[in-house]
Amino acid sequence: MRNRETVITNIIRHFAVLKEEVTLRSKVNLQDINIHAEQFYKILLNNIFDYNLENINIVEQNAAVIDLGDKVNKIAIQVTSNNSKKKIKDTVDAFCKKKLYENYDSLKILIIKDKTPRTDVIGNSNFSFDMRKDVIDIRNIITQIQDIDDLDRIREIENWLNDELVQKYYKARTESKSNEVETLIYLIDFISDEDNHKVFEAEDKPDPEFKIENRFKDYADFLKNLYGELYIDYAYALSIAENNSDISSVKIRKIGTYLKDVSDKYLKSSDNDPENALNNLSDFFKTLFIKGNLPFDEMAIKFYLIHQLIRCNVFPN
Repeated sequence: MRNRETVITNIIRHFAVLKEEVTLRSKVNLQDINIHAEQFYKILLNNIFDYNLENINIVEQNAAVIDLGDKVNKIAIQVTSNNSKKKIKDTVDAFCKKKLYENYDSLKILIIKDKTPRTDVIGNSNFSFDMRKDVIDIRNIITQIQDIDDLDRIREIENWLNDELVQKYYKARTESKSNEVETLIYLIDFISDEDNHKVFEAEDKPDPEFKIENRFKDYADFLKNLYGELYIDYAYALSIAENNSDISSVKIRKIGTYLKDVSDKYLKSSDNDPENALNNLSDFFKTLFIKGNLPFDEMAIKFYLIHQLIRCNVFPN
């Protein structure tokens, strides 16, 4: 039977994959993750804290400023990927304006990425919100799970996360995942192997913020829509591939420098058309599988390239 440390490590791994998805989808303005997160965290927090949270914006329209509410324990929660101070202040102001403190003693703002440490205390004479303890994120939730003494209960949380994130949320298809994962593992191993390329050090450090929107404005819709379509099918396969590819910090650097070099050449030869360059770059890597007589998933290759584009390793600034 697996010990406590192994179970906790697996739980943290699940949260790491979830956080990575939120971060990447936010960078390409795919905010629908917030909607899915409400239901996800409602069930999770009910399991951890024995809350009775409901989707309050469904059952109580006047409380639209909050997402989840527990009338028994008198706690309200907003689930958001927006970590700005303005967003937090606007939420608290609306909470006070609607006098929701008459129904809820506590308001928590759950940031589904990483929160920014703040110490401000805001509100009014009837309600006080302490940003230091009332803004929470995944790290706070993991700490709460680690504090649970009952190992069987922790295992139940782990099993639920596995079902929710692996089986249901990512809709993993057992029949096809093997080929997808093998494609990505081979691609990662090939790109990070110095014997397959000349290391090229980029002169400028790229700026990853809003790359698609700013640099490829005319192609933003195409890139974001394609990435969104592929994410559900390939994100989990990528996480498995990365966990099985022995990726070190050195490998990550080699992947980045090589992709910057080769993708820049394809972008220039395509007259700075990222759609055409992406297809040509994908065809280039496909030939590696064909020459090696290896089975491959063509869309897994394209997904990985867009994934690296967002990280500014493909078509560098």
